[in-house]
Amino acid sequence: MAEVFEARRVGPHGFSKRFALKRILPQLASDPRLVQMFCNEARLHAALSHPNLVEVVDFGEERGALFIVMELATGISCADLLSAVAARRRTVPLGPALFVAREVLAGLAYAHEFRDEAGRLLSLVHRDVAPNNILIARSGRVLLADFGIVRSTEFDIRTTPGEIKGKVGYISPEQALGASVDARSDLFSLAIVLAELLLGEPLFPGRTELEILSSLHAGDLGRLDRSLHLPAPLKAVLRTALAQEPDRRPSSAREFSARLDELAREHGALIGAEEFVAWLADLGLVNLKSGVEQKSVAVDLWQNRESPTMSIGPSPQALPRLVPAPSPQPALTATEPEPWYRIRRPGGTIVGPLSLAHLLEMIATARAGADTEVSRSGAPFLPLSAVHELGRLAARAPYRFFDPVALFATERHAVDRSSLAWHLFRYVATKKTGLLCLRRGRDQQRMYFVRGVPAIGSSTQPGELLGALLVGKGLVGQTALDSTLEAGHRAGKPLGQALLDAGLLREEQLSQALAEQRARRLSALLAFRDGDLYFVDDALSGEGAPDPVSSATLLVASAVREAYSVSELSELLAGLQSEYGALAPALDCRPILHLQRGLLGLSAEETRAFDRAANGVSPSQILKQARSQGPETEAAALRAIFLGLSSGAFSVTAGAR
Repeated sequence: MAEVFEARRVGPHGFSKRFALKRILPQLASDPRLVQMFCNEARLHAALSHPNLVEVVDFGEERGALFIVMELATGISCADLLSAVAARRRTVPLGPALFVAREVLAGLAYAHEFRDEAGRLLSLVHRDVAPNNILIARSGRVLLADFGIVRSTEFDIRTTPGEIKGKVGYISPEQALGASVDARSDLFSLAIVLAELLLGEPLFPGRTELEILSSLHAGDLGRLDRSLHLPAPLKAVLRTALAQEPDRRPSSAREFSARLDELAREHGALIGAEEFVAWLADLGLVNLKSGVEQKSVAVDLWQNRESPTMSIGPSPQALPRLVPAPSPQPALTATEPEPWYRIRRPGGTIVGPLSLAHLLEMIATARAGADTEVSRSGAPFLPLSAVHELGRLAARAPYRFFDPVALFATERHAVDRSSLAWHLFRYVATKKTGLLCLRRGRDQQRMYFVRGVPAIGSSTQPGELLGALLVGKGLVGQTALDSTLEAGHRAGKPLGQALLDAGLLREEQLSQALAEQRARRLSALLAFRDGDLYFVDDALSGEGAPDPVSSATLLVASAVREAYSVSELSELLAGLQSEYGALAPALDCRPILHLQRGLLGLSAEETRAFDRAANGVSPSQILKQARSQGPETEAAALRAIFLGLSSGAFSVTAGAR
């Protein structure tokens, strides 16, 4: 019955503050019943003041339109969280899920027990505890919003026949029937939300609202019962809160919260707002922003070469081992039959049977990880880390995609096409050692640097695996690859060495394939268009010394050529194509600048543009002349200028020739 806007209050001397403004829909403004509900919401909600309830700060009318002004919670909703974990084929871990539920219960306890100024208990019932009304701020606060259909002893606009107040799928049985409700109805709704966080799917399935209501009315908790990854005591608490009869549920929000606290203590799942935000950030759902301005315009960034970074945590020597070490189990012997595997994802979905080669590929691309359970040849499901031949791969640093990188990152930046290449050149020039991770949703691209050399890479893209590259080039057949991968993995050999030992590949072919794989991974890093960039100082891959390279700068320059199109370079450099900007060498010594030009692997046409820029000719003049000589010359000039800026050879100055 309303719409919500982001609004800004502007005051004297530069004062400005953002709010959420809720306005009754114009087409409903003449309905006296809905207008009364809107006014009741404003009057009652304004009296409530609790850290877990959205605060109302004003109420008014403008040209006949009623509006409520509320605090603005910047972040995501619980509905966003559910969609994100479902898209990643994951669930919310016990700690974060219980944290959300306990915070909402704190707000509900306050509302349910609220008394007016005369001391009268108002017996408030929210009646719309659903994921889209649970807001998660970047600070870690969890807030319950939208008291639009609240019930109270002070007022209660009656439900008309055939009308359901609340969101189908999150209402109590008595609410669905239009019967009288009390605080225990809100507890039922919150239990549904908690169950869905833990299951990663709707608790009451159905293709239509009628099917969902039928499932709810029947008390069908089949999805909860089939979820083998949830502790039995937790299921028992949820079943109690989801009882069809209100008398069988917890008597109050405080009692429900106490039961969840006890569960959290028993399972070591007690977390606070700081840990919750770090988990959300690592999942890519909220940004941990610094107070340092991050410049996104190419010209501005290149005028200031200082990197806008944020220290998010201590600088460890390496990322901690967050995946449990595999328990000792005997390796497969020659007399055992070939094993087969099934995996069980969080939420209970079972996939398989799978070969060892297929499962190793899934681990190496984050399609199976720390929250996956594995059954070997029909045996009971165990955590992946406890299966000997799988846990070794999952514990290797490059494939620990589920580690909370945001907690340990010493740098974090929003991905910006104008500065992405500059970051890579900077890591090379400063001889950085550590982990570079780019992440967008469930997609990740990782590269370990060793003293400025891009060494070991990994990603969530199966096509970047060495085996896929070899098969694509026709060097190895898929069947031979799978059998060699499995045999080599059991013997503790990398795939490349196993292929050499089996005579399926020559040394020079392997070296060429590994070099091509590294180049592809660097190009894929530079192909990111949004997301977050992290760098963890001194993180080590544990994979041994990197393959030697003639020039790490040349590697990055080649990747830039692959990842940036001519049209994109033209767009990125548009701000430089004026008569009032020029480039100047960032290096005072001409021989060093000449060396830099050689390290970038410039072509003859690129070199001409590079040298003119080094002599202070404005980019607009360079590009104007290059354009007159044809598209290829223009493309060469754009690449030369972009590579010069990104590698630090040039800086932007005022004035032009």
